[in-house]
Amino acid sequence: MRILHVAILISFYLTTFCSETVFAQSLDFKGYFVIQNYRNQKGIQIDSIKDVFLKTSKGTFFVKDCNNLLPSTNELHLKKVILRGNFEKGPLDFCNVNGVQQSRFGEHIILEDLVMESSFSYTLSDGSGNRYVLEGSVLKYIPVTKELSSSGLYDGGSKKEKVLSQNERIMLIRNFRKTMKKTRLASCEKGRSMGSIAIRFSQLGEDKEYCCEENKRWSLFIKRNKLLLE
Repeated sequence: MRILHVAILISFYLTTFCSETVFAQSLDFKGYFVIQNYRNQKGIQIDSIKDVFLKTSKGTFFVKDCNNLLPSTNELHLKKVILRGNFEKGPLDFCNVNGVQQSRFGEHIILEDLVMESSFSYTLSDGSGNRYVLEGSVLKYIPVTKELSSSGLYDGGSKKEKVLSQNERIMLIRNFRKTMKKTRLASCEKGRSMGSIAIRFSQLGEDKEYCCEENKRWSLFIKRNKLLLE
């Protein structure tokens, strides 16, 4: 009887643990944002507070932004997006629930990362001055010519252009963001040192420019650009 009791407990533990692990798995959701006025538990609408929902082919889901990744809700309505997050059921209004707190309750997506389909672009100029430009789904390579190179001898090769698939574009942008986060960036206002990288990217109409020394991470990112263009 004791062996049977232990087996039942182990089975219950594994079932519970596995279900929670699968439930918390990060997923990609494709759709567009819908902004609605906040409604409290009693259904009373408050126009000054906005809720963010993601409308997908499988339904419309509340988006909980615990990491403050979303820009102003005024810029989000009907914007197409590819969103990564955890699909869960629980309180909608609190990220860290300490004790008993009143909150709306239901299914929602906890936001981890997002890619705005129509608003993200970057231009990367490598140490030789060759440029890689992503605009929409089009990746371009714009090489330096001998006439424009600092030595007058270097030639960056042929101009290339490719329309990326959705998965290629998502992965490229995520690699770009990951490399940006792990790099110490500096302003380009005081000039750019020889062999350094210049980066300009735009998201939701905001342009930013940075300079940084070329390192292993950026070399790998540039290599991925080249592979996509082949």
